[in-house]
Amino acid sequence: MHISSMASFGTTTTLACVLLLSTLFTSYADVPATNCKDDMNFIAPCLGYLTGKATTPASNCCLGMQNFYNAAGKTAESRKIACECFKNESKGHRDLKPERVPDLPVFCKRPKSPPFKISLNMNCSDLR
Repeated sequence: MHISSMASFGTTTTLACVLLLSTLFTSYADVPATNCKDDMNFIAPCLGYLTGKATTPASNCCLGMQNFYNAAGKTAESRKIACECFKNESKGHRDLKPERVPDLPVFCKRPKSPPFKISLNMNCSDLR
C-alpha cells in the first residue's frame, strides 16, 4: 500500500466513523420522551377508581398520574403520544366511567397544573 492510499484510507475511515456517530446521536435525540407501555403502567393503579370499583383513587394511582404527566409534559410530541396511547388503551376497558377520567388529576391534586386535561374524547392533535 502506498503512503498516499494509507492516508486516504485513514481519512475515509475517520469520516465514516464521524458520520456513524452523528447518525446514532441524532437518532437518540429524536426518540420521544414517552412511550405507551410506560404511560399505561403509570395509570394502571387508577383502574379501580376509573371503573367505579373504588370510590377514591389509590395513593399509587395519584403518584402514577404525576409520573404520567411528568413523562408526557416534556414536548408537544410526547403529549400527543401519551394522549393517543391513553385514548387507545381506554377503548379496551369497556367498564371505564368516562366522567371519572377528567376528575382524576383534580382528585389527586397532581400535578398542580397539568400540561393537558385528560378525557376519553380529547383531541390529541390539538395538544401543544
